[in-house]
Amino acid sequence: MEILPPPEIRRLLDSPDEPVRTLLLCAVLTGMRRGELLGLKWEDIDFGGHRVHVRRSLWRGKLVTPKSRRSRRAIDLAPTLKAALGWLRGGFTGEMVFTSPDGQLIDPDNFSHRDWARVLRRSTLRRIRFHDLRHTYASLLTAQGAHPKYIQAQLGHASIQTTLDRYGHLMPQIHEAEARKLDQLVFGSEAGMEHVKADAGRD
Repeated sequence: MEILPPPEIRRLLDSPDEPVRTLLLCAVLTGMRRGELLGLKWEDIDFGGHRVHVRRSLWRGKLVTPKSRRSRRAIDLAPTLKAALGWLRGGFTGEMVFTSPDGQLIDPDNFSHRDWARVLRRSTLRRIRFHDLRHTYASLLTAQGAHPKYIQAQLGHASIQTTLDRYGHLMPQIHEAEARKLDQLVFGSEAGMEHVKADAGRD
């Protein structure tokens, strides 16, 4: 599992042309799988409700419905991504959000071997998998203190255990911060210190 920190995310997004740039931005800010991104239609994007709906995936050249109920999900749309998709919609026609220059479905293997490889080369980043952008999204949610159940819902994991098994190692610092907030809530900073001093005096 490779995770890109924010500076490397910005480097990644600086190099590609459209629609690849918005595709990568969507991967980083939604955690959608490659097939889900390539199967995305404009009707799946609720600009007013700030959500993107995952209803299908591109698999072996065909658009298929995700087998898992959890995989069919709605993901919250970040303002930067909403703006990028709005701009992209004004410049590209057709029902699919991400297409080849001739308006056809993007072949996943060609994308990985050509477009993704070119992006990594131009950005001078280390070699990572496209799927690592999904891990990056999960790490960003974890870093800002998102609840594991929310991360599970956004990623479309079948169970919370899957989420915890894959990303639980990212959470200890978040748990430590929660413990400090609990102390602050119960005692307050000054009262908490007085309480500690009183206990020390009794020892």
